[in-house]
Amino acid sequence: MPVPVIRVALRHADTRDHELLVDSVAAFAGVPASAVQLTVHCARCGSAQHGKPQVAAPRTAAGSPLQASLSRTVGLEAVAVTDVAPLGLDIERVDRVARAPIDLHPREQAALLRLPDAERAERRTLLWTAKEAVLKATGQGLTIDHAALELTVSARGAVALAAWPDQLALREPPQISVFPLAAGVLAAVALLSTTPVTVQVAR
Repeated sequence: MPVPVIRVALRHADTRDHELLVDSVAAFAGVPASAVQLTVHCARCGSAQHGKPQVAAPRTAAGSPLQASLSRTVGLEAVAVTDVAPLGLDIERVDRVARAPIDLHPREQAALLRLPDAERAERRTLLWTAKEAVLKATGQGLTIDHAALELTVSARGAVALAAWPDQLALREPPQISVFPLAAGVLAAVALLSTTPVTVQVAR
C-alpha cells in the first residue's frame, strides 16, 4: 500500500496572492485550477473573512477535504498539500530569524546555549519554524505563546513537540519534519496525524 504524501511546492516570488496555493492543490488532485475553491476560517473568532486557508473543493474520494498550508519569506513562497490530515507549513530565512527577538521555552534556551556558536542561528530558526508550522496546523497562529511550546531535537535531528499548553487542544504530538528548502532557508511541516507520510519537495 503506498505511503501517503505531503507535497511541497516552491517558487521564487514576492507576490501576495494565492496562485501557488491554487496551482498546488490542483496538481495534487489532478484537476484544473478552475476547479479549486478556497475559503478561510479563523480558529480564534470563527470569522470567514480571515484566518487559515481551507480547501472547499476538490475533495478526496472519501469526501474529506484536502489540506493545504501556505508560507512566505523574502523572495520565496511555498505550499504544502496532503489528503491525510490538517497540516501547517512555515519557511524562514536563517539570517532573518537569527536577528529577530524570539521567545523560547526555558529548556530550549538552555539546550541552545550548549551548542557551539556556529550552530545556534540554525537551531533558533528550526525551533521557530517548527512552532509556526504546529500553530498553523492547529489554526491558532499568534494566539499561543511560542515559549509555552517545548520542542526537542534528537542527536539525529528529529524534531518532536514535548510540551504544549492546554489551549492548543492536541490529543497527541503532531508529526514534524524540518528540512532545508533553499540556500539559507529552512522549512517545517507539522501534520496532525500519526499516519506515516513521505514529504516530497518540488523545487
